[in-house]
Amino acid sequence: MGSQRLMYMDYGKFEEVMSVASSVFTVWDENMKDFTNVAREVSRKRSEKFISIRINPAHSKLQERITYLRAFRRSHEQLRVMTSSTRNFSGLGNDAPFELDMEDEVRLSYESVKNVDVCDVSDEGSEIWYTAEMAYNDRVARIENQIISRLRDKLATARNAQEMFRVFSKFNALFVRPKIRGAIQEYQTRLIDSVKEDIRMLRQKFTANYRNSQAFHMSQMRDLPSVSSAIIWARQIERQLLTYMQRVEDVLGKGWESYAEGHKLQVESAAFRAKLDTKPLYEAWIAEITRRGNLTVDGRLFDVIRGRATATNELGDLQLVVQFDPQVIALFKEVRALIWLGFPVPLTISHRAKDAKRVYPHAVSLMESVRVYTQTLDLVNGHPEISILLASYQSHAQQMISKGMNMQWDHLVNAYEGHRLLPGNVTEGRENRHFLFVREFASVISLLQDKATALIEISDEINRSVDELQTCDFDSASFTKLLGQIQKVIDHLNLENYSNLDVWVVNLNEKIDSVLRARLIQAIEAWCVEFVRADEGMANGDSYGPVSDKKVNF
Repeated sequence: MGSQRLMYMDYGKFEEVMSVASSVFTVWDENMKDFTNVAREVSRKRSEKFISIRINPAHSKLQERITYLRAFRRSHEQLRVMTSSTRNFSGLGNDAPFELDMEDEVRLSYESVKNVDVCDVSDEGSEIWYTAEMAYNDRVARIENQIISRLRDKLATARNAQEMFRVFSKFNALFVRPKIRGAIQEYQTRLIDSVKEDIRMLRQKFTANYRNSQAFHMSQMRDLPSVSSAIIWARQIERQLLTYMQRVEDVLGKGWESYAEGHKLQVESAAFRAKLDTKPLYEAWIAEITRRGNLTVDGRLFDVIRGRATATNELGDLQLVVQFDPQVIALFKEVRALIWLGFPVPLTISHRAKDAKRVYPHAVSLMESVRVYTQTLDLVNGHPEISILLASYQSHAQQMISKGMNMQWDHLVNAYEGHRLLPGNVTEGRENRHFLFVREFASVISLLQDKATALIEISDEINRSVDELQTCDFDSASFTKLLGQIQKVIDHLNLENYSNLDVWVVNLNEKIDSVLRARLIQAIEAWCVEFVRADEGMANGDSYGPVSDKKVNF
C-alpha cells in the first residue's frame, strides 16, 4: 500500500522521494564496485583459478522502474502545467474553447495510473502497469490531437509571419511534446527562414555604416552627440537581434540551441553580436579626448574675426563671435550621454565636462544674443532711415559688447563655484558681475531687436502715407487725413522715447514738403493750362462757360 501512495503524492514530494531512492541506488552501485574490486584482488592473491565475478542485484528491475517512473511523472507534470491555463491556449482572440476540458482530461488520464502499485516489478505487476499506461497514453493522445488541430488552424489562418510568431510564442510551451512538435514542423521551417532573412537585413543595415543611416540624421536633429548616438544605434541593432533570437525560441521552444538550425543561428548571432560591441567606440573616444588635452573653458567671451571675402569686399567684413569651442560643448554632451549609457568616464574628462556644463547655458545665451545682434544690424542697414532713431539702443549694445570683451570664461566658472559654495547673499556681487551680465546683454539685444522691428513697420507705414500724398484727391480732407495719420505715428514715437527724433522729424518734414510742393506745382500748371485754353476758345468765338464749371484732375 506504501508504493501505491507514491502516485498520490504531489510532484514536489514525489521528486524528493525519487531523489532519495536514486541516492540509495547510487550508494549501492559504488559499494558494489568496491566489493567487486576487492574480490578480484583476493582471488588473484590466492592464485586460484580465475573466477568471473558478476553481481546481479535483486533490485535492478526496481531501479529501472524508478528511473522510468521519474521520467514519466516529469513528462506528466509538464503536460499538466501546460494545460492548466487552457483558457489562454484557446487562441489569440474571441475563439471557441477546446472541445475537451484539458485540465480535467489530464487529471482523468492520471487516474488511470494513480492506483497502480508501481513498485511491483513482477510479470503480473508489469502487465498491470503496461495496461494502465496504455489507457493513460490514449487519453493524452486525445489531448495532443486537439491541441494539434487548434494549433494548425491558427497557423493556417494567420495573415502574416507576425501573427504566426504570436501563435508560436503563446503555444511554444507545448513543443516539448514530440507529437506536437512534429505536427507543426512545416510552419517552423517557414518562420525560421523568415528570422534568417530578418537577421540578414539587420546585418546589411549594420554593414552600411551608421553615418549612412537615417538614424544619424535624426540624431543630429535631436542634438545627440556623435559617439553616444553611434553606441545607441549599435545597441538598438543588438536589441533587435535579441528579439529575433527570441522568436527562434518561440518557434522551436525551449532547448532550441540543440537543433541543427538553432545551433547554426546561435553561432551566427554570436559572431554578429561580437561586431556590435560598443566598447571599442568608447575606448577610441577616450583616446581622442586624452590626446586633445586643450579642451578647456578659457579665453575671452567675445572675439572679432574677419568674415568671408565677397565680390564687393575682398577682405571680408569684421564679425563679432562668441569665443567658445564647439568641441567643448560636444564634450559635456558626450559625457552626459555616456554616463547615462553606463560607461565609466574618467574623472579628468568628467571634470572638464562639468566646467563646460556650468557655462554652457551662458554660452548658448551669448551665441543667440550675438546672432540676433548681427541680424538686427543687417535689418537696420537695409533701412538706413531708422538708424538715427536707434542710436541710443545701438550705443547701449556696443557698451555691453565692450564690457564683455574684458571678461574671461574663467570668471564664469569661478563665479559658479563661489555661488555654489558660499551661503546666503555673499555671492550676490559675483553674480551681478558675471551671471547678470549674460542676462543683461540678452535683454539689451532683445530690446534692440524689438525696437528695430517696430521702427521698420512704422517707417513702412509712414512711407505708405507719404506715397499716398502724391496720389490722393486734391482736397483739404484727404491731405488732413494723411497728415493726421503721420502726426499720430510721430506722437507714438515721441512717447517711446526714441533718440534723435527731432532730427528724424525734420528730415520727414522735408520729404513731405517736397511731395506737397510737387503737388502744388502740378496743380498750378494744370490751372494755368485751363485758363490758356479758355482764352483761346474765346478768341475763336467758341462758347465756354466759366472755368470753375469744368472739373480738373490734378
